[in-house]
Amino acid sequence: MEIVISKLLPVFVYPLGLSILIVLLALAALQAGKTGLAKLLVLLVLLGLFIPSMPAVSEQLLRSLEMDHPPLPVDEYPSAGAIVVLSGGVAEARPVSLEARPDQTFDRLYQGYQLYQAEKAPTIVLSGGSISWRTQAAALPEAVLMAEILGQLGVPEARILVEGTSRNTRENAVFSKKLLEGKNIDTILLCTSALHMPRALACFRKTGLKAVPAPANFLTQVTDKTTFLDFLPHAAALDESTAVMKEYIGMAYYSLRGWM
Repeated sequence: MEIVISKLLPVFVYPLGLSILIVLLALAALQAGKTGLAKLLVLLVLLGLFIPSMPAVSEQLLRSLEMDHPPLPVDEYPSAGAIVVLSGGVAEARPVSLEARPDQTFDRLYQGYQLYQAEKAPTIVLSGGSISWRTQAAALPEAVLMAEILGQLGVPEARILVEGTSRNTRENAVFSKKLLEGKNIDTILLCTSALHMPRALACFRKTGLKAVPAPANFLTQVTDKTTFLDFLPHAAALDESTAVMKEYIGMAYYSLRGWM
């Protein structure tokens, strides 16, 4: 139940969900004859959607998290006992395919694959399960699907450890730690999205693992040049701002729980 609540409640403080709630309040205010309050609420909705949907704003929000651990060439990472790759968190329901296909998790998986090819660690740990209320009954954990993709890339099955029961970042860390303890491994290269890295790294280090960040899937733009178009609303920018808010809310919650 805690997992369901933690996934649902934040939706209503993200820009889109919060705006819907405020619109409902504005309609209630109109119904009650409070026109001034209704206008104020509508203005809040417009600002609450317009500001985070500006690329100029979303870019700065992305940088506030992603630049904590800037990208490095693969050769510059140190050696470790294992490479840990985190999945996207859930395996979403989709039409059945004959084989596992790359999706939104592939960039971080490819980062782990590159580190393995560079002989930075002899073992790859794949961590990520599924949440039943978001998946089909027969959906495989994402860790299993990622293992299939690594197999297609030529990684021997003996070099892959699958942790397919975790449902959030904290469980990624705790369950991976248990798996690694059985192999006497305490140093890892951690692969996840750059945006997610600050929270994930703190969770893994909280377990006592010596984790080195190896982020992937950077959303921050390469250029610092800003144009007029960066101040116009864009759906992709709103999505990026929402992702950043999700991480900050997650870090606040995890800190309160003592998980990071």
